Amino acid sequence: MTEPVIECVTFALADGYSREDFLKASEGISRFASAQPGFLSRTLLEAEDGSFIDWVKWETMEAAKAAAAAIGSSQDCKAAMPMIAGETVVMRHAVERQSA
Repeated sequence: MTEPVIECVTFALADGYSREDFLKASEGISRFASAQPGFLSRTLLEAEDGSFIDWVKWETMEAAKAAAAAIGSSQDCKAAMPMIAGETVVMRHAVERQSA
């Protein structure tokens, strides 16, 4: 049996964009992700410092990596992508070993 994969992306917003603008634009990221093969769930978290954590659960590592490779060309993500300060992005993939 394949274990689910968690994609954890941390980032800050680029200068000039508000939290509210990003949250609305992020709806497109949710549409994109949920339409991808192997998608299980997505949770967007906001840290105390105003940065974000995008926590996405995928069926397989292959599904996670394929979606990560496709997000930049997605029309659904077009509004949100410029709002993310590229130099702050850290993406990690990890296999889920236990779940509460």
